[in-house]
Amino acid sequence: DIDNVRLTQKAILRFPAFNQRVTPEIDGQVSRVSADVTTDPKSGMSYYTARIRVAEDQRERLGGGRLVPGMPVEAFLQIGDRSVLSYLTKPLTDQIAKAWRER
Repeated sequence: DIDNVRLTQKAILRFPAFNQRVTPEIDGQVSRVSADVTTDPKSGMSYYTARIRVAEDQRERLGGGRLVPGMPVEAFLQIGDRSVLSYLTKPLTDQIAKAWRER
């Protein structure tokens, strides 16, 4: 949902290269979002590029882990709040909304 990604949006980062049991999640902020979609030539998958800024105090939480260019990262952006009930009923409400459309 690229329409919901905005500058200064909070991001939670995980680094699969580090030991997940002892490495904390790191907070970051979206600092740039690409204007156009990028397509991977090998897989054909399309995606938008975003840059996330990590404050120095958050980097220090990594302890001995060092961030290097090209390192894989899992970034989670919260785009809205949902209740558990809303999460569970969304597939049903989506289908009901589609059922009443005229083709």
